[in-house]
Amino acid sequence: MIRIDKERCIGCGECVDVCPQTTRTDFPVYAVGEDRTPVVANPESCIGCLSCQAQCRAEAVTVSGTSAPLDALRGRAAKKAAALY
Repeated sequence: MIRIDKERCIGCGECVDVCPQTTRTDFPVYAVGEDRTPVVANPESCIGCLSCQAQCRAEAVTVSGTSAPLDALRGRAAKKAAALY
């Protein structure tokens, strides 16, 4: 789940710019609202990389309830190990 604290957000757009699922997909995670603050448009597109949260200098973005990157790495490691043996 992605949460944007509108009280803290300064509208810099860095979270939108850094999100790999906003710049390279037909279903972007973020859109820019009328007040220039980010809006979570397609949360199901989020891969849980936490780039937006790390990039937010106002600490307005929180991503929770995801272990997607870690799960993906574990899955790849298991497939490689199975292929070796």
